Amino acid sequence: MSVPAAASAAIPTSPPGRIPALDLARGIAILGMFFAHAAPVAAESPLALKALAAGAQVTAPLFVMLAGVSIGLMSGGATPVSRGRRAGTIAQLARRAGALILIGLVLWQLNSRIAIVIDYIGITTLLLLLVLFLPRLWLVAVAAAAVVASPMLHEWSLASGLAAEAAANPVTAKIVSWLFAGPSYWAPMFLFFALSGLILARSDVRRPATARWCMLSGPGLALLGAACAVLTADSAHPGSNSTAGNLVAIGCATSVIGFLLWIYRRQVGGYLPRMLGPVEAAGRMPLTIYTLQVFLFAGFGRLFDVTNSWPFLIGITIVSLVGAWAWMRFVASQGPLERVVSWASGRSKSTRQLARL
Repeated sequence: MSVPAAASAAIPTSPPGRIPALDLARGIAILGMFFAHAAPVAAESPLALKALAAGAQVTAPLFVMLAGVSIGLMSGGATPVSRGRRAGTIAQLARRAGALILIGLVLWQLNSRIAIVIDYIGITTLLLLLVLFLPRLWLVAVAAAAVVASPMLHEWSLASGLAAEAAANPVTAKIVSWLFAGPSYWAPMFLFFALSGLILARSDVRRPATARWCMLSGPGLALLGAACAVLTADSAHPGSNSTAGNLVAIGCATSVIGFLLWIYRRQVGGYLPRMLGPVEAAGRMPLTIYTLQVFLFAGFGRLFDVTNSWPFLIGITIVSLVGAWAWMRFVASQGPLERVVSWASGRSKSTRQLARL
């Protein structure tokens, strides 16, 4: 899939091997992330604004699902790499995970008031390597176990006192936070989202049938989550971190990806890539933009409340979209931090799949 020729004046041509729909999905997740972090939404806000705030809670699941898709593509997509090459692929992904963990730990030190996800994605990547080459049905089974066990393990870590005991040491506190305690995210939850993306990649994300399957299964997963909420009296809100909420969240994320895959194949006369070119450009360098966002929140947060500011939200959105568009058009087809992580992972230029975090 490539960007239609009609859009070539608006954004740089997508490099060979990239899937523009996935870049646009990442860009949309970035916009949702900005909204979730900075929009001044209160109980008395208009219903439409509160609905947007609820939708923005799908941002983290969408990011992690897309990370799972990327890992799946890097390891061969619908046809996993041969057994002889798997050790090298796993080593590259492990180094990549280590780089993400390191970046995440640095970002936590900035006290930006943002719950950093980068290190959690790194930890999730390491866990995903354990099941990376399992058949799809086994991946579905592991994903089902993860979404059910996730809230149970979280509650156990708190009720058993494990989190409190671990808090005495910063190293053990961080490890327990990654694995069970959160508070905003923890590994089994992210593993479910990443496995969903890996399953999508193993189903051949480039096939038209896969896009249709996503558009059908996404609402089905959301309805399953709503049914679970009724049966268990849990919240179905996508930010609740319950089994029901996580099913709703992944259903929404799957629907978004499926719709974008479908609409890009239709190409819509080139209008969608033309209008959303800066968003797609941002989706090519999400790690860089995420990191920039954290620095902006940390810096300007010393001057005013950046978590409830329309001017700040509008400002970081414009800076990010214009900056990403200009970088992709005039500098390189990969963001600066993306280049660093790619270098750190040891991936050679000839083997890059160009569908990255």
